[in-house]
Amino acid sequence: MKTRNTYLDIVKGITITLVVFAHCIQFGSGQEALHHGAHFENWLFKLIYTFHMPVFMLISGYLFFFSLRRHTYSENLSLRFTHLLLPVLIWQSLWIIVEHFLNWGMYPTIYSIISSYTCELWFLVSLFVNSTLILIIYHKFNSSKRIYLLFALFPLTLTIPFHQSTSLTIFMFPYFIIGYYFNKLNISKLFAPRDRKSLLLIVFLLLCFIFMYNHYNTEHYVYTTGTSIISNHRISIERIIIVLFRWIIGFVGSALFLLIVWWVHQLISLKLFTYLGTTSLGIYIISTYIFKLFYILPQIISSNLLINTLQCIIVLVISWSCSKLLSRHSLTKKLFLGG
Repeated sequence: MKTRNTYLDIVKGITITLVVFAHCIQFGSGQEALHHGAHFENWLFKLIYTFHMPVFMLISGYLFFFSLRRHTYSENLSLRFTHLLLPVLIWQSLWIIVEHFLNWGMYPTIYSIISSYTCELWFLVSLFVNSTLILIIYHKFNSSKRIYLLFALFPLTLTIPFHQSTSLTIFMFPYFIIGYYFNKLNISKLFAPRDRKSLLLIVFLLLCFIFMYNHYNTEHYVYTTGTSIISNHRISIERIIIVLFRWIIGFVGSALFLLIVWWVHQLISLKLFTYLGTTSLGIYIISTYIFKLFYILPQIISSNLLINTLQCIIVLVISWSCSKLLSRHSLTKKLFLGG
């Protein structure tokens, strides 16, 4: 019988809480405040966004190694579709219908409707693309050609013009592949998470992160500038620096976060986050559509930590409860939560 990794569940639980909290900062004051973009300069929003989704993609790459070992090529392709794309198709189709009857006009054109399938639950789409790519490379090429393809072809993706879902998928790829090889090469055996060296590593990573965080601003969000290094029809050194900085702070922040959670996990119980971690996919999906309803919030609501905390708790409770409810029946679990 396959046993769950409690530590990874805790990491996912804390991370999905940070995801929801950041979205409360972003959407919690209503549509007008959202359009002003003030959340990009919020100190806590910036802190969370430097590493939260990279952590999820690192874990996804780490776990995908096991999937490659347990399942055949065709089984993995089927699982990729069922676990990742099917929920996207179901949820977004339902939302488009709801939006139409509410007459909100959020998707006024056919192009915007089609694009919404790759943008709204973008993490699942990104995970599908990246894991399927690695699956194909793993089964169709030998080990030397795999490395060549990754290092020779990936830089070419940095010339693709900005499109949100494409940029997000490209941005996530290095984290997925590092997570995969971290497991494949059994790098964790080189570390003793609670020894003196790991403590020194935490201090070093913390100092690096603080320095980089102080230089992190709106242009460093992948949502605002994408991953393309082309500017004015030529390769831009400034764009290269922005893209590299974004990746590096993501790796530094993720490593620091994972080490700190490991230390805390050894000292105190984090059982609450274990529950959240086991339903992190459902919380991510359902909260995405709950936040769409935040558009109708009164504009008098001001964004502050107290209000955002209350909003976060409410969204987490609703998302977790709905996810558990959908998990009770095999059909709804498969359609809405990928099985």
